[in-house]
Amino acid sequence: MKTYIVKEGKHDYKPNNTWVRWGKYSFRYTVTMGKGNRYNLGDVDQFDWNKGGGIANYLWSNFKMTAMWAFRYNINTNVFEMCGYFHVNDDIYYPGRGFNPTQIARVGVGETVTIDVTMAKRKMSVVIYDDDMNVMQTYNVSKPKHRRFCREVGAWFGGNETAPTDLWFSMDIDKHRI
Repeated sequence: MKTYIVKEGKHDYKPNNTWVRWGKYSFRYTVTMGKGNRYNLGDVDQFDWNKGGGIANYLWSNFKMTAMWAFRYNINTNVFEMCGYFHVNDDIYYPGRGFNPTQIARVGVGETVTIDVTMAKRKMSVVIYDDDMNVMQTYNVSKPKHRRFCREVGAWFGGNETAPTDLWFSMDIDKHRI
């Protein structure tokens, strides 16, 4: 697996890919969140969703037509919480906003999960599987007609706040046309 690192005071994990292809695609992420990705912001931003990656159907923005998987570290339970996170034009969908607030996958430190992110013609989806490929959570969002290209969205930390220290996790990505 490749190591993705965000430096203290920054938002983008590196490497950050800039991949664009014609057609409809699905990305399969294999992810291990280790001790190196635990953090404590000390305020309400602790429960903001960090983005692990995904697929955009809009060339210049991650905030228009995007399907992503997201994560945050829960300092109270010592687990990583993961979910699907979507932008459809000006609407945003994640647990608590368009999905049930309890619709969250909980992953222990050091555990490996598989996440499928799909950008189809009229639907975007994120499915999170445990280490035995049992479905933990499924998220589906309808969308307007598919543009003919997909662009990879890289991982980034935070919404308002930057990384409080250097953080890292391990991930492999398998990209395939559907």
